[in-house]
Amino acid sequence: ERLQLVPPLDVEWVWHCHLLSPKNYQRDIAKVLGLDADGECMIDHSLVSKEQRQEGRAKARAHWPAGEVFDMEEQLAKQPFTEVASPNNMVVDSGIEYDIVGAAARQMTFN
Repeated sequence: ERLQLVPPLDVEWVWHCHLLSPKNYQRDIAKVLGLDADGECMIDHSLVSKEQRQEGRAKARAHWPAGEVFDMEEQLAKQPFTEVASPNNMVVDSGIEYDIVGAAARQMTFN
C-alpha cells in the first residue's frame, strides 16, 4: 500500500521546481533511492482529491522530525525566505545534483 504522503508547502515547492527539469529529476531520484537511472521512478505523482491531500498531509506531519516546522504557509505569508537554513542549522548531503535553489528563484518571477 502506498503511504500517500503530502509534503508541506515549502517541500512541495522545491519538488515542483525539480520536476520542471525531468531528466535531472529522474537522475537525482534514482541516485537518492538507489535505483537504475534509466529505470522507472517509484514515486507516484498522481493528483489527489482535497480530502486525500488533507489525509496525506496529516500522515506526513506524523513522520516529521520533532522541533521542525511543518506548516510554513503562515510564516511565508509574513516573511518569504531570503536564504536557506534549517532551525537546527543541520547540513545534510541530499545527493541531489540539480540546482533546485536556482530553479526556485527562476519560478519566483511567475509570482
